[in-house]
Amino acid sequence: RCACCVRRSCARGAAGPTGGLAREGWWGTRAARGPDALWSAEQILHSGSCGALLLWQSEARAETLRRLHLAAQGGSTVFWLLRPLAAAGQASPAPLRLGLLPAAHGIAVDILKRRGPRRDAPLYLRLDGAPFSHAHSSLYATLDSRAPALAAAGNLPAVLG
Repeated sequence: RCACCVRRSCARGAAGPTGGLAREGWWGTRAARGPDALWSAEQILHSGSCGALLLWQSEARAETLRRLHLAAQGGSTVFWLLRPLAAAGQASPAPLRLGLLPAAHGIAVDILKRRGPRRDAPLYLRLDGAPFSHAHSSLYATLDSRAPALAAAGNLPAVLG
């Protein structure tokens, strides 16, 4: 099964929707308007035609998010909705919400919402040597190259992996 990427019209870099990873099995579409992208994503989720769906969306109403959530639950397509960090304070039916921020040689993953107890400290993922970390660095936000802070006693290690 393919993986699909839906996003609004925007400047597209050489890496395309796959971020420099192998393009086999990827299918992408760009919608002229946000509601068109949301409609396309909902149809893909209902049809089950793709194994995975990535949707870039800057704005979405609560009822639209609920419809997408229900469509994703009703099928077998893995669904990721990517939104700006400014949307972190808005309500969402998603059981897991992550905030991704640049960190030293990688990404800090802040768990905004999850089932179970709250986690205050972000997770740190190193991206040194990742296939997309340097090849297309001019297309995306730069990684912070400073050394990560040490973990406090009793916490998980500052660097995972």
